[in-house]
Amino acid sequence: MKTLNEIEELKKNWFNDPCYDIEMTEGFEDHKEELLNYRLQCENKWREGFQNRLKLKAEKLNCSVELAGYINTLEWQLQDMQKKIDIMYFG
Repeated sequence: MKTLNEIEELKKNWFNDPCYDIEMTEGFEDHKEELLNYRLQCENKWREGFQNRLKLKAEKLNCSVELAGYINTLEWQLQDMQKKIDIMYFG
């Protein structure tokens, strides 16, 4: 059984880099349900925040939410390409 401080530290670290399923963390098997609920709550908040930002962008651009999402995707792709070009030319 992990201490409350260890669980909170794990949550804090995961929140800053949520690249894995926190509930599968080795050594925290006894806390799997709590960690799963935490991950799902965070993901829902992030999803809601993203959807709200997308709605605002759609209103600003006077377009549908779907089109605003497509525009976001294109903007991300352009940013990624620009980073690669910068690395290629400027190191």
